[in-house]
Amino acid sequence: MKIQTLIFICIFSVLVTFGQTPGTLDPDYGYGGISFADNNSCDNFSYSSVIQDDSKIVLAGYSNLNNTIYPTFMRFLPDGTLDSSFGSNGISIFLPVLGHNEWINNVIIQPDGKIVATGYDSDSDFNSDMIVMRLNSDGSLDNTFNGTGKIQISFGSSNDSFGQSLALMDNGKIISAGYTWDVNNDLQCAFCRLNEDGTLDNSFGTGGLVIMNLAGMQNYMNNVSMQGDKIVIGGISYQTGQAYITLSRYNSNGILDSGFGQNGLVNIEVEMDNFLMSPNGDMLIDDQNRILYGTYVLGIQSTDFALFRFQADGAPDNSFGDFGLSVVDMLGNSAINSLAVQNDGKIIAGGYIEINGLRNFSLVRFLENGDPDVSFGGTGIVITNPSPLSSGYDSNITYVGVQADGKIIVTGYSTNSFGNIDFVSARYFSGLNVGINSPDNFEFSFDVHPNPIAEKAVITFDLKEPERVKAEVINITGESLLTITDEVFHEGRNSLKWDINGLPTGVYFVRLTAGDNRYLRKIVKQ
Repeated sequence: MKIQTLIFICIFSVLVTFGQTPGTLDPDYGYGGISFADNNSCDNFSYSSVIQDDSKIVLAGYSNLNNTIYPTFMRFLPDGTLDSSFGSNGISIFLPVLGHNEWINNVIIQPDGKIVATGYDSDSDFNSDMIVMRLNSDGSLDNTFNGTGKIQISFGSSNDSFGQSLALMDNGKIISAGYTWDVNNDLQCAFCRLNEDGTLDNSFGTGGLVIMNLAGMQNYMNNVSMQGDKIVIGGISYQTGQAYITLSRYNSNGILDSGFGQNGLVNIEVEMDNFLMSPNGDMLIDDQNRILYGTYVLGIQSTDFALFRFQADGAPDNSFGDFGLSVVDMLGNSAINSLAVQNDGKIIAGGYIEINGLRNFSLVRFLENGDPDVSFGGTGIVITNPSPLSSGYDSNITYVGVQADGKIIVTGYSTNSFGNIDFVSARYFSGLNVGINSPDNFEFSFDVHPNPIAEKAVITFDLKEPERVKAEVINITGESLLTITDEVFHEGRNSLKWDINGLPTGVYFVRLTAGDNRYLRKIVKQ
């Protein structure tokens, strides 16, 4: 109960603290850093967004109007207000084919400013096709795209196909990726390539289509990115109740690239909830061609933020976290839905955390080595309840992006003051120039061994010169629970023995402070 209370204090303090501390809301955006946008007083869910070059933000998803699902787009100005030059007062909503429902799952922007989106439609018999739409920059349908502004794509004789993610090739062609059910009722990776005019590219795969049975598993593929001229597709695969992070890479003709992983495929077993088999997580490729995949794993008491990093060839990057994986225990069921990388290499992961059964916005910022960045929110973690309701809210980050000025944009959905779900966005300070990456006197060599800890541990760290060092144990909200030491240590390697018997079982952080520099290590007390 004490921990839950502290978390709520953290949530509401974020809403009212307006310094330019990294992780605090920017009061110049929307109302106190948060902006809601309603459409027809119905439920509206934003599943993807993109920041334009002019810092306007396009949000995409769907609206549930009279029990019909309509593809919906909104555009916000840089100050968080709706852009009246887009659609009708900032909103574009499109009538589905008669008897169908249409969802948008991902949106990107072409160099010419046109907006491309993918998702799926579902008819009255619940059969689904992948769809790709293109809008002009003013929010109207681009009729030069397949003649109507939209193309429906069915993968062979399958009953259901779902568009989940988009990528643009350097030649302007469009990759739309997702998954499809085959004739044997198996779930397979499915993607297509479209020409610039919205027609299928017959030079790719078979008639523009590729269906892949990846390792004989059920493949919920929901991410695609370009790695040079290679196509990388990622998602979650399942087999007999076990889950795997699955990555596959393809040459520009749609053929598996044997130089990636094992014959083009990477599978990493992860602990997930067998009752939540669905596409989840986000993938991106950084400027070193390394692959980041954010999702969740089952922790000791809940699901936890989990961030994987792979080398360019698909091998786990052992310089990141523990053998390529960094896990952050949020003390509540949580998951990553979106990733972004700042220009200083720090990684921002956005998603949700459940508190008392209701979801809140949750952000974690990671250092380049996978550790939480304690300059962000005090522990590397920021939790926000954007809903104006004191109870009954449900909020989720589905997109994280970084503006040209370094500020962090998140979008998703949340409950408004009338109890409906709305598109919502928020903006946070990043403090890109206020880092702790290059201190003069304290080298980043700090470890706690063993970990998990039963009774005793040893803390080691390096100093370039004699310095007063304070070591504390803190909880997930940044509250200091106890001070291990606060004294001057000598130059070079230092070791500190710690009897941890008095600490209850759980997950904590050890925080070392030397001058203005802070470092963090997660520990588990057994």
